[in-house]
Parts: sequence; structure tokens; C-alpha cells
Amino acid sequence: MLSRWLKSTNSKRGLLFLLLLVLLLEAIFTWWAVAHVVNSMRAEFLSQARLIIRAINPRTVANLSGTASDTKTPEYTRLKEQLIVTQNIYPHITRLTLIGMKEDGSLFYYMDSSSVTLESEVISGRGFSASSDEVRKAYEAGSALIARQNQPEGGSFVSAFVSITQPRTGEPIAVLRVDTDSRDWINQLIGAILIPVGSTAILALIILGGFSYLVRRDQLVRDNPANRISLHFEAVITLLAGVTVVLSAAYTLHQNELYGRRMAFVQLASSETSLTIDAIRDISEYQLDGLAQFFESSQHVEREEFKQYTSYLIDDPVLQAMAWAPAIIINRTEAQEERPHLEGLRDLSVWRWENGRSEISSDVYDRIFPILYIEPFLDNIDLLGFDLASDEPLSLAMNAAFLSGLSSASDPVQMDWLDSASGNLFVFKSIFNESSHEELVGFTIAMIRPGNLLFHHARTVTGDQGVVLGLYQVSERDKYIFLASTSSDCASVQQEEPSLVHLDDSPVLLLPTSAFGRVFVIVAHPSTEFSSLYPVSGGWYALLFGMTFVGSLSFVVDSLSNRRRQLELLVNERTVELKKSETRWLFALEGAGDGVWDWNLRTNEMFYSVQWKRMIGYEDNEIGSDHQEWVTRIHPKDRDRCLVDVQSIVMGKTSSYRNEHRIRCKDGSYKWILARGKVVEWTDDGNPKRIIGTHTDITERKQAEDALSESMEKLTHMTESSINALAAAIDLRDPYTAGHQRRVAQLSVAIALSMNLDPERISTLKLAALVHDVGKIQVPAEILNRPGKLGDLEMQLIRKHPEAGKELFKNVEFAWPMADMIYQHHERLDGSGYPQGLTDSEILLEAKILAVADVVEAMSSHRPYRQALGIEAALHEIEENAGILYDMQVVEVCLKLFREDGFEFKE
Repeated sequence: MLSRWLKSTNSKRGLLFLLLLVLLLEAIFTWWAVAHVVNSMRAEFLSQARLIIRAINPRTVANLSGTASDTKTPEYTRLKEQLIVTQNIYPHITRLTLIGMKEDGSLFYYMDSSSVTLESEVISGRGFSASSDEVRKAYEAGSALIARQNQPEGGSFVSAFVSITQPRTGEPIAVLRVDTDSRDWINQLIGAILIPVGSTAILALIILGGFSYLVRRDQLVRDNPANRISLHFEAVITLLAGVTVVLSAAYTLHQNELYGRRMAFVQLASSETSLTIDAIRDISEYQLDGLAQFFESSQHVEREEFKQYTSYLIDDPVLQAMAWAPAIIINRTEAQEERPHLEGLRDLSVWRWENGRSEISSDVYDRIFPILYIEPFLDNIDLLGFDLASDEPLSLAMNAAFLSGLSSASDPVQMDWLDSASGNLFVFKSIFNESSHEELVGFTIAMIRPGNLLFHHARTVTGDQGVVLGLYQVSERDKYIFLASTSSDCASVQQEEPSLVHLDDSPVLLLPTSAFGRVFVIVAHPSTEFSSLYPVSGGWYALLFGMTFVGSLSFVVDSLSNRRRQLELLVNERTVELKKSETRWLFALEGAGDGVWDWNLRTNEMFYSVQWKRMIGYEDNEIGSDHQEWVTRIHPKDRDRCLVDVQSIVMGKTSSYRNEHRIRCKDGSYKWILARGKVVEWTDDGNPKRIIGTHTDITERKQAEDALSESMEKLTHMTESSINALAAAIDLRDPYTAGHQRRVAQLSVAIALSMNLDPERISTLKLAALVHDVGKIQVPAEILNRPGKLGDLEMQLIRKHPEAGKELFKNVEFAWPMADMIYQHHERLDGSGYPQGLTDSEILLEAKILAVADVVEAMSSHRPYRQALGIEAALHEIEENAGILYDMQVVEVCLKLFREDGFEFKE
């Protein structure tokens, strides 16, 4: 049954082949999609790890000793809190581990993101052995990489290793390992590749099921003639397969667009958040610390000195003010009550804020910290005398600065005399007595406007409107204080109910960073402008176009398959009638002048009609019924070719036969015969049983073809003669380069022959070489023959000759694009040629051959402006620039012609 199906329904096999080809392409596409997903996940994970590194201050890490004593330092505490907050913000991160390397090359722990209450917390200074190879690679190369690690207690995780380097020297000082559970990684991977892989599996099932149904369809139709699915099955299977492929491709394209959009946003947002982080660090490390060092290095600072020192610092719009608050001890004895005046506080009213401004009573406070100096003075004069210790949030920040010796910030302070809607941050740095480091002298203060951190250092500097930024302060592990936003719509909402979901639920970039003893979170998300710049519509367009195409294709397949089926039914109905009309058919063919033959392959007998015999001059009784009667009369030069075609139909490789050959007539002459045959009967096992065919006398047609071929040869000769004459005319106008085109043609043909190009292609290349400089006809002879150096305008005129040559031949038809060969013969692989500046893949192979031959001949020949440089100089030129200016294969062939084959130009 299968053999009958195969011999009777070639279109089914064609459809099967097409569907298998689609399956193969879908499998290749799925493989690419899976590889792309894996690479994308790795790239995003590394990008996130680099962002986390960007938020870690290298100076803080450099100040750690890598021993257990680090745990008692404020730097350790602040950095660990930053790691803990970072892990809490990113739920897919299971642990962050900071690793260092000693001078002897051994690795050790700095800290990790485990809570201090957990047993799994690593101890600073403890030796590190897990994934040590990856850490060393990241540490020594100062790079980033991803590896999968197995946990001793079971399970595994995927880790990113990113080095922390010194900003100025680039020297690695530590490596941060970012871990995520491998199960989450695999689940994310499965979710991303599920549709492409599932589509491939579904497509395979569709093709397998469709093939099985097609094999048995004829029997099913006979059993159930009313089954309409059978009538349209080819269209149904085409539609199902097409929809599967289109959905897979559209989904993958959509995901790729989303990935590209995410990475573009991360890159853009990273630059803006980095500016905010740098601004925060500058306040701590340069502005506030610099002011503190100024006070520590001076026994007493006058107001004018303070003003002069801070004049350049307060130009930063992020700062509302910089101030100095001395520590004043108030005693109840009269003599000691005069001390404030001795400290420069004469006529200064010390006050606090409690539902308004109120004077400080010495009965209430023993120590006060009034603002003594402040700049800009006029803008902040109302703050003079304000006792900072009278406000609880400020007092807590001052105490943290006193205990740690580092800059410490308060929670946002909102008072009527502050101009920030969301409150200002007070950052304190404690100043101690130079002789006694335990005696507190006072505090230097920086008052920060959080909104200006975003608007000035991110939005104003970059000028980019594509990212909306928000700034939050972490008050507790899962509680956030909103500070500022570049979106006015967001600010009013966040003040009522702070949340790290900024503006809407769109994907955001969260970046925790530590500064002033606090952890801040910078939030970035795409604005509407960014969405318009990076639309995600390619997948939808692909879906629309693909569905339209698949629907149209299914309709065409349905029309063709139904027409074929109708024709099959018609053929079956006419089979009996056709057998009855064989005699009439034979008479009709005889009347048309064709001879008929009928070959029974089982008996090897062959029937020859009377017309067949008369066509070669024999009577009916002069030729028997053996097939050798025909074979022995075939011209010896045609016999082997003819018998190969006959064998193909006899072996069942093809169902029809067509051959043109010469056959010997009775008088010894030969006639050209068109022999055609077709298998009309098959054996039960599917082999040919009977072949019927005709012989048609085509002698007159062959004679006409020979005459036409001779005319074409003459025409070709005339064309070549005309081109040779045109080349000679060019030589007459430019006697210094006479014969240049002819010699270029010699070398071009030799190269093409060595590269085994098609003869017609070589012929066209030769003609192009003979006139490749024909465009110089439009250049005045005095320019061509001038011995000196040409000017820019004259060189521009000469450089137009390839285009002029193309214009001459663009309407002349050749077997190969001769006009483009002429047009491109001065192009170079690296795009430095002219007139179009094409690169490697855009240049015709013939033009590449012409370019090499042109350079070799030109350099080895005399020119008006120089003597001949010789063949070796020319060969050195093309060898030196092979693969840069000239095609590598063409150069290699040319060098072999000269150096091994002894090629020489002929005059």
C-alpha cells in the first residue's frame, strides 16, 4: 500500500519534505533561542552584580583589615548592613559574600549578608576555600564571571564573581560573590524556553501525525466518503504547522525585544544612579571630611575663615548649608556661665524648636550644640543659635557620629524653616580635641537637599528624560522613608505611603548604597519617553504578518490539493476509456507524424509503429520486435547518454523519459529524434512493467539551432571586436598606459582560470578588463598625460571614470554583470576604495580580480608621473594588503601565477 501511495502522490511527498524542512529550521531556531536565553540570563545576572559593586564604596573595603577585629568597626557594621538590605531587596539573591586575598595568595572572608543572629554568618578573617578558582580568576583579572557551585549540605547555586577595584589604579582589592539558588535559575530558564521548545515538540507531533494520516487517507476516504477533513487535510496540516512556527518566532522576537529594552534601560539608569552615588560620596569624603580636617588642624576657627573655606563647597546645589556647632558645657556657677561668651557666643541667642522657636534654659540642659557658623549666611541666618541636640533625630545622628568617628546622617527633618517638602538630611562629623581625642569639640554639619541629588547630579548633568529616579532611606530592614523623586506625580503619593514600587508596576532598577551610616536605595524606572524610544512591537508585527502569510499559504495549498484530487478522480474515471481508445490514440499520433513504441519490460518485446519505421526509411516488415532494433541504430556518441536515461525509467527511479539523440536511417544517414516515454503499468511490488513512448523527428529544429548557435558565435565575435576597438581607442588617448587594459585582461583571465570560474563568466570578465578604464574617455587627454602630480579637482574627475564606464554598458546585456565589474574595480575590502566605498561582501568577485590585476599591471608599468616599479614591488603591495584591501584568495592565486607558474605579460 505504501508503494502505491508513493508512486501515485508525489505532491504528498513534496508536502512532507517541506514540513520536515520547516521542522529542521524550527529546531535550529529553537537551539539558537535557548542559547540566547542562557546568554541573556548570564548577562543580566552579571549586570546586576556589577550594579551592586558600583554601590559599594571601595574606600570602605580598603579600610577593613580582613581580621576578626573588623566586626567591632563602624565601617564593617555599615557595609554589612548595606549587604543585608541588598539581599532583602533582591529576593532571588540568596547570599552576598565579600572575599579578600592576602599577600601570600590565600583567600579569606570579609563578611556576608547573613544576619548577625544566624549561625551561617561568616566570621571576618576566616579562610575561604569554596569556589576559590573562580574567585582567583575574578581577583587577578579584575573581571566578572559566572559559575555553578555545589553546597556541602546539598543543593547548588549559581554565583557571579565580580572584583572591587581601586578607582584610580584599577587594582582589585576584593571580590563580591553573588549567589542565587540554581533551582530558581533553572526554573527561570525553563520558563523562558518553554514556548520555543514546546513549539518544536508540537510541530514534530503535527508532522508525524499528518504523515501517518496521509499514508492511510485513501483507505479512510473509501470507508467514509463524507469525511470532509480528508478533503482539506493538506491545508489543515499546513495551517497548524504554520501557526506553531509563527507563534514560536513571534514570542522569541518579543522576548528578545524585551531583553534589549531592559539592557538599554539598565545601561541608561546605571549612568544616572552612578552620578547620584558619586554626589553622595563627594559630600562625605571631600566636602564634609575636608571641613572637619580644617577644624581639626586649627586651634580656633574664626567666622571669616569658616566663610572663606566653605565658599567653594556651598556652590553645590545639593547642599542647603554647611555649619559648625561647638560643644558647650553650661555650669550653674557664675564664673563658668561666662564661658559661652569666651567661645564667641556673646549676644548669640541659643534656642530650640518645640511648636515654634523657644529659648534654651540652663536649668534644663548641661551641654548644648548651637549652630555658631553657617554658610550661606543670609539664606540660613534664622538657624544661628539652634541647639542641634534639642531635636531627637538630630541628637541620635550626632551620637552615632560621636561613637563611630565617621559621618552620620539623621532621618529626614521637616520643620517650617526648612525648604524641602520631604525634609532635609543633617550629616554630622565629630571633631575632637587634638591633644585629647576623647574630648568632643563640636560637629561640622552638612545640610542636604535630597531632591537636588537627583535633579542636579542625574537629570541636570545627563539631560536625559528617559529615566525616573527616586531616593529612599532605609529606616528598618523592610521600611523605607521617601526622600525625593524626579517625578512630581510620584512625590505626593510617596509621602503618604512610601514604597519601592516607584510610580507604577513597571520593571525597576533598585540600587542600595551606604553613606553617612545609613542605607539609601536609589530606584529607577522607565519614563513614558523611554517607552516611546524603545517600543516593543516587533513581535506583534511578526505575529500579524506571519498569521496572514500562513492563512494565505493554507488557502493556496487547499486549492492546489483539491484540484489535484479532482484531477485524480477524473483520471481514474477516464482510465477505462483511455484503454479503449489506445488504437485511436495510436492513429492520432501516426497522423501527427510521430512514431510510437510500446515496451513490455517483462518479455523485453518492443512494438514499433509503422510511422516509427518509416521515419528512418524502413518498411513494416523490415524491423522486428526486439528493443535492440532501436539501441543498435543510436549514434555511438549518443548511445551511452541515452541508455543511462532509459535505465533510470526501467529501474523505477523516474516515471517518465525524455532524450534527444541521433538514429541511423536505412540509407546510412542520421536523423535527430526526440524520444519520450512514460510508465503506464506497474507490477504488484511497484516496479515498472510497461512503457509507452513516441519518436519525433526534430532534425530541422536541430539544424535551426546549429544555425542560431553559429549566429551567436558571430555576434559574440563582433561584440569582442567592438570592445577591442574601444580599448584601442582608449590606448590612443593615453599613450603612457597603452596596452594597460589588454595586460590587465591577460592577468584577470589567468586568475579566473586558476579559480575554475565558469567559462561564460571568464569571457565577460575578459571583456570588462579590456574596457575597465573606458570611462577615462570623458577625461581630457592633457590631464591623463600630465607628468606632474594632479590637483584635487583633477583627481575627482579621474575618479569618476568607473561610473562613466558603467553608464556606457549598463544597457548592454551580458551573461554576467559586466557594467558592475567596471563600476567596482577600484573598490577595496576595507571600504577605502571608490566611487561607492563598498566593503568585502558587497564587491563582485570579478571586480576583486580586476582590482588585483589592475594594481599589479599599473605598478609594474611606466606612468607619466613615475618610472615602472617592477613586478616584485607590485606583488609585495598586494601581498602586504591581502585581506585588507585585496581579496585573500585572489592575491594567493596571483602570487602563485607569477612565482610558481612563471606568468608574464604578453605584448
